[in-house]
Amino acid sequence: MSPLRLLAACSVFATAALSLTGTANAGPIPYQNVGTPITIADYDFTAASTGPVGVFVGSSAGDTDYVALYGFVGGSWVDLTNSFCTGPSTTVNGDCFVFDNHAGIPEGTSQQLGMATVGEGLKFVGYNSATGAFLSSIASENSDGFNHFYATGVTAGQVYAGSPAGIYMSLEDLLASQGSDFDYNDDEYIFTNVGSPMVGVPEPGTLTVLGAVLAGLAGWRSRRKTKLPA
Repeated sequence: MSPLRLLAACSVFATAALSLTGTANAGPIPYQNVGTPITIADYDFTAASTGPVGVFVGSSAGDTDYVALYGFVGGSWVDLTNSFCTGPSTTVNGDCFVFDNHAGIPEGTSQQLGMATVGEGLKFVGYNSATGAFLSSIASENSDGFNHFYATGVTAGQVYAGSPAGIYMSLEDLLASQGSDFDYNDDEYIFTNVGSPMVGVPEPGTLTVLGAVLAGLAGWRSRRKTKLPA
């Protein structure tokens, strides 16, 4: 391959590889690895615009569950749902949780979950009223160290007819110590106006190959310059 073609190919490869950083997670629905806990530390959710909205999809949980949206405000997490504590809901330790999964909420029911500033950090917390467990989208906040939400970006109509585009999330409502089956289908939601969950940086192998290619290009250009006449 000629140097120019090699350079063009490497440019395409570099663009594709680097574009993996911060791309939206596009996983299957429902969660496929039943029985395997999700170890993603934090989905790094942010507010894409003011006022995230939640859409209730469905529930198969035997326990009564709720969910709340928190924003990172002034250096700490604040329950943004407190300002929109309507519909089938409950308040625990001063924080409001909505979408009672046993209240007969119809599929597609939407509710304002809070007002957030664009770019503000967000997290979601489920509450199992039967066990008293709080289940966070940040793994380190859960006593078993696992993430209790499965999240993936979805397009309009992908989850059910007429469903909005957004972030599909499903809750695993039992901790490992409580006999969780880690099927992540106890409660399902779609959250709109929320930035896509991040997959992360390219795989180490991708970075290694990319680095080698770029280093080779640098060496080729250096050798080419030394051969030019004075």
